[in-house]
Amino acid sequence: MFDAIQNEIRQAVAATSGEEAAAALDFGTIPAEKKGDLAVVTFPLAQLLRLAPNRIAASLVESLQALDFVEEVQAVGAYVNLTFDRKVIAHRLRDAITNGAHFQFEDGQDRRVLLEHTSINPNASPHVGRARNGIIGDTLARVVRKLGYAVEVHYYVNNMGKQIALLARACRKLDREPTFDEILQIYMDASQEAEGNDAVEQEAFQMLQAFENGDPTVREEFTRVVRLCLKGQTAILARLGIAFDQFDEESDFIQSARLDDVIQALEKAGALFKDDDGRQVVDLAQLGYDKEHGRHLVLRRSNGSSMYVLRDLAYTCYKADRGAELNLTILGEDHHLYQEQLAYLLQKTIDCQVPDALFYSFVLLKDGKMSTRRGRVVLLNDLLNEAEERVMARLVENRPELDEEARLDVSRKVAAAAVRFTIARVGPGSNVTFDIEEALSFEGDTGPYLQYTFARLSSLLDKAAERRQGIEPDWSLLSEAEWNVLMELGRFRERVRETYASRNPAHLCMYALSLAKLTNRFYHGSPVLQAEEALFHLRTEISSMARATLEEVLHLIGLEPSARI
Repeated sequence: MFDAIQNEIRQAVAATSGEEAAAALDFGTIPAEKKGDLAVVTFPLAQLLRLAPNRIAASLVESLQALDFVEEVQAVGAYVNLTFDRKVIAHRLRDAITNGAHFQFEDGQDRRVLLEHTSINPNASPHVGRARNGIIGDTLARVVRKLGYAVEVHYYVNNMGKQIALLARACRKLDREPTFDEILQIYMDASQEAEGNDAVEQEAFQMLQAFENGDPTVREEFTRVVRLCLKGQTAILARLGIAFDQFDEESDFIQSARLDDVIQALEKAGALFKDDDGRQVVDLAQLGYDKEHGRHLVLRRSNGSSMYVLRDLAYTCYKADRGAELNLTILGEDHHLYQEQLAYLLQKTIDCQVPDALFYSFVLLKDGKMSTRRGRVVLLNDLLNEAEERVMARLVENRPELDEEARLDVSRKVAAAAVRFTIARVGPGSNVTFDIEEALSFEGDTGPYLQYTFARLSSLLDKAAERRQGIEPDWSLLSEAEWNVLMELGRFRERVRETYASRNPAHLCMYALSLAKLTNRFYHGSPVLQAEEALFHLRTEISSMARATLEEVLHLIGLEPSARI
């Protein structure tokens, strides 16, 4: 709602100082010890209007005082501090939440976003570290959809890399079809066998060459193991609410007209050569790249089979050609150099627009980095199972009135929230040191705490339903704790846009925690069901507004609300 208030302030300023001045306005918070609800910052106007900021602030007082939601205006140096008319703000906010306008955006109308995330190698059950990519990507997808964009969520399936060849080779030796649960151990054994064993590696490379040349038997072997893994992986990710719109297979990009254009441009620039091992290599220095580290990229092995970078070039062009306004890919921090090389090569050859890349830091165990190849992992599926078992045990003890189906439902939702929120609440640029005990805690700054707050509000409103009779609340009775809740509710739209602009789901997670804490503070300090009539209607209205907004935020960060926790 505060976006609408800021627009009204800009309109008032535009009427006296012009549209350019209104657009330059900035807004800030007022320190707790000072009076007011919103600061209008005039520094950006000083150069534009060639006036001192304090003079600009003083000149705005009269026009801002005329706004119906403003109770008091005070010029303080370069700032204009506004104190809101609480009754007007509360009434507007209640109406916007009740009719749904508070939760509707048109920012992305008729605009498209292509988002690629997760894209795990289909060779094992995903560990918790791999889940971070999907959690960030899925949360951003939910946010951009909320903003009104048409969103395509892509999963790039590596169905022909060396890891897949080793896995297909190992499965070839089995006398039966493996299960998905067996794949991780099969892959680890295959990787260990290949370490220092040239014969095994050469056999894997020969299988890749046969796949690329269209050998139907080898293609069937690869396809079978990839589909098994992909089905298992996406089913596990779905337990966290992570879903995809389209799966793009790497093998579809072996032949590409755009790739032919890249190769021709590289040849013309003299940037292609064969190294001592007979591999086809790009020398980016021939295109003007000025770093020694990362100067060379291998496109083809000595046997002619393509490296992943060659397919990535074609895939990047494919995504660019889809014409999305925002083309975003989520990558681990170890992909910085590779993404830089890819972008430089394409921009210097065919001027292909590369995706914006959001890099995230790793999820670490207490004793170091996770590694699927070495088996040093916490499997996501195992963690979710353990979390569900712990929640179920608590429900059996504390909620005997719930039947088995209800307990299973609550256990599933709470377990997913515990894992998802633990990772989402940390900004992408910071490591998450994953501690299972901490992740499964149901107190403090956690996903289950947010779900519990929603459940308490739901229970309160259910009990109050008969007594609530559509009576208009008396907003003049607002306490400071209640006003603080309303102010936080009014920031919802700003926080959603901030999350999109920063590409940082942690902003929305922190907003959810702030809203929940303020709501619980109000709830504990202001009796609702026992309150006299006027306060009862005021407080149930605030509780209803808080529940509706919290439900929206929970959905955006991928936590399923439940009224039965």
